[in-house]
Amino acid sequence: MSKKTYEIIPVTKTVDGKVLLDNLVIYLYSRLKDCQLETNISGNTYTILASSTSKRKQDRAAYLTVEIILHEDSCAVYFASSKNRPVINMVFAIAAAPVALPVAGLFAGSGLLHLLNHKEFKKEVIKYIETYVNQ
Repeated sequence: MSKKTYEIIPVTKTVDGKVLLDNLVIYLYSRLKDCQLETNISGNTYTILASSTSKRKQDRAAYLTVEIILHEDSCAVYFASSKNRPVINMVFAIAAAPVALPVAGLFAGSGLLHLLNHKEFKKEVIKYIETYVNQ
């Protein structure tokens, strides 16, 4: 089992973790096609799990995990993809789906299983979080 590597981002403003999580869910939903997003909040730890909803792709499904640990002066971000479902107790983020669904078709994002460049997508997600906590 490998160690988790976190990206540390300095926080320059007061950040509401729930609002950050909701905005990140909408951002991910707009970028990924045929996906289901689940969220979990445990103290100052916010976790998002993205998986494919396409029936024909489920046997080859990839999972994306974004974990954010928010502190007053910094936040730690862990981003990983896996072929196996992580063992995390999650609830569905269905509340964001009706808002993001019409918008999702307007963006030219990659499908969940067809992320051509995982590192570039990770950089984009971390840049989004960095911009949010430093506005």
